[in-house]
Amino acid sequence: MRKSLSCLVALIFAATCAAGFAQQNQSYGNRWYFASDFGQWSVKGQQANTYQWSPGTICQVSAAGVNFFAFATNAPVLIVDANATENEVKTPSAVTATPSYCTVALAASNPHYSFQLMSGTGGLQEVLNNISRPATAPALVWLDRNWYALANAVPGTTPASIISNAKGGVSAILVDDTTAGFTYYVWNGSAYASGTWVNTAPTAATGAAVGTGSAKVATGTALNGTYSFTTGTGTTGTVFTLTWAGSSTQFQYAPACTVTSIGATAPPTLTVTPTFGSNALLTVSVGSALASSTPYSFQWSCY
Repeated sequence: MRKSLSCLVALIFAATCAAGFAQQNQSYGNRWYFASDFGQWSVKGQQANTYQWSPGTICQVSAAGVNFFAFATNAPVLIVDANATENEVKTPSAVTATPSYCTVALAASNPHYSFQLMSGTGGLQEVLNNISRPATAPALVWLDRNWYALANAVPGTTPASIISNAKGGVSAILVDDTTAGFTYYVWNGSAYASGTWVNTAPTAATGAAVGTGSAKVATGTALNGTYSFTTGTGTTGTVFTLTWAGSSTQFQYAPACTVTSIGATAPPTLTVTPTFGSNALLTVSVGSALASSTPYSFQWSCY
């Protein structure tokens, strides 16, 4: 028995060490949230038809290890009345948070003598409000059966409407795992819309450092590819730019990219500058002129 216990402890220790090393070897943490976790909170009214609470900490709630103020002017709330026929959804026009008290300005249509306030989006808007834009990749927000149960319980709306009215950005991608395969919703600049990743190569264009070069060929995918050309009489500055498709179909973030020379002629030191706007843009520059009438070839790798 003692020998078996010793073996079990050894196995657990080995597994723990392996897990620790595996975590240390991951360059980028995978961040995801379940919207339903952020829809579990409730704040019980203290006075009839009054949306003020004391102390202010009553309006502080938590979900998935995140502490946050329950209310926001972009987050509809569900007023759950003791009389269910009086339930209604309203969006605050103003919110106030102090240590002493917190208030929510609501234009309620019905009287509420005994009530509580809950998320009017099943937690979706709350999680989006509490995701800050990551440096390298967006967070995933899962819309599972638990979220659909909460969303379907909100009167006067539908899960599809909640998704389309959500206020977010490129910091989060919504993933509906109730469909076979999953449905992804990405930010198109004004709303979330279903989209599919398009793994096509970016558009390549040479810059001033190449001059009037020729034989310009770009091949590959969104993640990996090559760009080859022959220089004319160039100057310093931009060698080439890569432009990916719109943010609704490709990168939802400024990708981390490397560019290396794979041609017979090595260029001067390269400077790679990624940016993100309505699309992902990568600019490759040199500090001194490329050789004239010379073939060059570069490889890009992005993630």
